[in-house]
Order: sequence, then C-alpha cells, then structure tokens
Amino acid sequence: MTLEELVKQYKQHEVDFLLPQKKGDHHAYLDLYLLYSSPDKRWQEVQSLIFYYLNHYLKQYRTKKIAENELLTKLQFPEVSYIALGHCVTGISGRGTGGERAYILKEDIFDNPDVQKIGLSAIASTSIAIGGLGPDLLSDMVANFGMRHLLEYTAEQAEMYGLETREFQISRALTKNLQDWEPIPRVRLPFFASTGEPRILVPRHIVRRLPLLTTGGFFDTYLKYFLRQEESDRLNSLRTLGRKPKISRVTLKDIIEKLVKKYESVGEATREISLQRPHLVENYLKDPFIFKRKVKKREKEAIDWVKYKRSLQNIKSGAKFAHAYAEEIRKIFTALYSGNLTSGRLEKQSEGNMYYYDITFGNSADTTFFRFLYNQKIKSGVVIFEVKNYDRTKIGNPQYSQAAAYTIANGRELVFLARRKLISRKDIEKARRHFLTHKILLLPISDEDIKELLDKRRDNPNNFDIHLVSRAQEILEA
Repeated sequence: MTLEELVKQYKQHEVDFLLPQKKGDHHAYLDLYLLYSSPDKRWQEVQSLIFYYLNHYLKQYRTKKIAENELLTKLQFPEVSYIALGHCVTGISGRGTGGERAYILKEDIFDNPDVQKIGLSAIASTSIAIGGLGPDLLSDMVANFGMRHLLEYTAEQAEMYGLETREFQISRALTKNLQDWEPIPRVRLPFFASTGEPRILVPRHIVRRLPLLTTGGFFDTYLKYFLRQEESDRLNSLRTLGRKPKISRVTLKDIIEKLVKKYESVGEATREISLQRPHLVENYLKDPFIFKRKVKKREKEAIDWVKYKRSLQNIKSGAKFAHAYAEEIRKIFTALYSGNLTSGRLEKQSEGNMYYYDITFGNSADTTFFRFLYNQKIKSGVVIFEVKNYDRTKIGNPQYSQAAAYTIANGRELVFLARRKLISRKDIEKARRHFLTHKILLLPISDEDIKELLDKRRDNPNNFDIHLVSRAQEILEA
C-alpha cells in the first residue's frame, strides 16, 4: 500500500497518526506540553531530552565553558521536511530555527538571569516565555529532538498497514551522548508513489491545531482577561471600603497600556508575568477558554457511525477473518475515543516475546468508563484487547486464563475480551472469578456492546460508554 492508497482507504479518525498530505504542510504543531502529558513514554522522553540538552548547554554557557558562537550553533534546529508540519504555502520546506531564531533562544533563555539561577523546569512557562519563536519553530525543535522516536513510530505504522517503503537519508538526529547531532544515512520511509516524496508519520495526540502554548495565545486568550478581572476586583474592594477609584471600570485597552508602560511591550509583559506567577499558566492549561467561551470551534470531521455497525456485521466469523475483525475493532475504538486511545497496534509482541497482544492502545481517555476505573484504582494506562472471532464456539476458562496471563506478565489490570456472541451470565461469573484470583479486570464485550457504543457516541462523546461501567460493576460486585 502506498500513501495515496492509505489516504484513500482510511479516514483521519480511524488512524493514530496525522494522515499525510501530498502537497503542503499540515497546519499543526508538535507541542512540548502534549509530549509531557502523552501516555506513551517515548514522547515523554523527548521532552526530557529537550530539557536535558538545553540545561546542559545552559550550564556550559553559565560557567563560560562554551563560547557564544559555539552555543548559537547548538541552538539551530532546521526544518524536518519529511514531517510536513507548519505553515508553508507550497511544498514542505520551511525555515527552521536558523541563526536569527538561535539568538532569540539565547536571549530569552540563556541570558535570562532567573533561568540561569535555577535552570529550565516548567514545560508550559518555557513554551510561553520563548515568545519570538512561535509554535511553528518550537515544533521544529521538538521534531529534531524526537527524530529517532518518530522514525521508530513510522516503522511500526508502516508494518501495521503494509505500507511500501523506500530508503532515504535523514540529515540529522541527536547522538547517543545527547549533546550533538549526526546524520542517519539510511532509513526506510513510506512515500507517495506519484511523486516519490517520503513522509515521517506523526501521532496526532502530540500535535495541536490551535497554538495555545505561545506568548500571544496565552495573552490574547487568557492573561489580558484575567488581569482585567483582577483590576476590577481591586476597584470593587476600594468601593467597599468607601473609597472612590479614579476610574469607574477597567477596559482591555487600560490593561494593555499599563503593561506597555511598565514592561515596554505586551510580549515582554507576558513572559515576565508567566515566570513570576506560574500558577496562572497552570490554570490556563486546565481551562484555556474560561474567559472566551465564544471561540469559533474548528469544524470536526463527520463520522458515519452506522457504517461501522454495517462493517462489523459484514465480517464473517472464523479464524480466516480474525485479522479483519481485529482491525475493524481497532478502527472503531480509535474513532470512538477521538484519538485518546493512542498508538493502536495489532498483534504487538510482549516483552520477552512471550505473547502477541491482538490490539494494544495507550490511554489518555477521560470518559465515564475510564473515570470509573480510575476511582476503582484499576489501571488502564495501556489497554489490551484479546479478540476472538468466534460465533458458536464458547469462550471458556483457557481464553480467560490466557488474557489474565498477558496482564500479569506486564503489570496490566484491564483487558477487553471481545467476541461475536452475546455476553452471558456465565461469562460474567468467569470474569468475576478471575478478578478475585488475579485482581485483573477481564471485561467481555460482544458485537452488540460495540454497536451500542456506536449508537450512543454520536450524541454524547463523554457519557457514551456508561454501559461498560455497568458491565464492570457486574464483575466487581457480583
């Protein structure tokens, strides 16, 4: 399968990665904070690499072990064209963090006296403090540091979807000592057959389409409204004390003029306030639009939930069609949870090569069912599906024991046990016995359960899986 065929066969909501575009860039950005909050440890590792690298050279620069010219070469992060993210008008070649941007990094981080004292620590405030870079260029930085992981991820997805690959060269990736850069002479990447253009695939859960974590985004969406409210509260307090303020009300224009007078520019004011009052950044991330609820919403892709019901029903039972059944379930759950079940993979091999998991997902979902599991202290950071394309054959103790063994071997505590036939009272009793014995929640679900999820998902994206709560309660409380 080529990339043209992939894009034709799959919808965006059915795959874990951004579907590649043949021409131009995705208007999306690799986001430093989303790396930090990802359920996949390798993306958490990338943000750790960035902070290790910058702090290493910060220490070198602070102790005068590295000259300014040499430092500037270490702060250049060129465009990673095969990823194709950002804002190019045509093609996929961009600017990257060149000499001018390296100076901005040096001035905003390395010459900042507060940062020099304590080093870099806060993910969010760093994204906001580097006002001159913007999301496109911060994305380039993340892409440079995450190159080896992105190539690994691309290879996994290419194998999973049977994508054709060709050999290409990557201009640079971080060396093993994490302090310099080197080329990767040969790597296999999927490509568009009509143009020969390769693509590095990017997980969609680590990108943003709205550049929230920028200086301008923080100020325009949150900070100016917060400061106006804070000043209004101060005036009301004066009135309560019987004093008459000089102005009757506070406008956004007043706030901006006051900031410019004190800090010379709105950007500089935003950076300084974010460093002095980091809790404001934390509150902003929890609810970015608390002051601006009427933000125009991005149009969402229309999903034909009925189509999935038909597709599931059309797959025949039996070993011959087991792979097709597992792939359909992977597609359905990827769509159901809006990309919050991440890195969905078929037939993933366990550590030690003891088992093959039919389906695995990383999990950052916050729906009714997963909140219930969290409250029950049942771990679901990684979700495993054991898929049985049986119709007449019953799922007995051997199948339950097999699924339980998977979790014990890898410290998991939730497994979906998917089957074609309706779930019976005996299935619930088997799951109950295994929970009491192993403290593993083996949750049996059938085609009818999946169809019910699809029916409810269209109207309620947060509460659609409540009947899975009832199923789990039957097992835990029977």
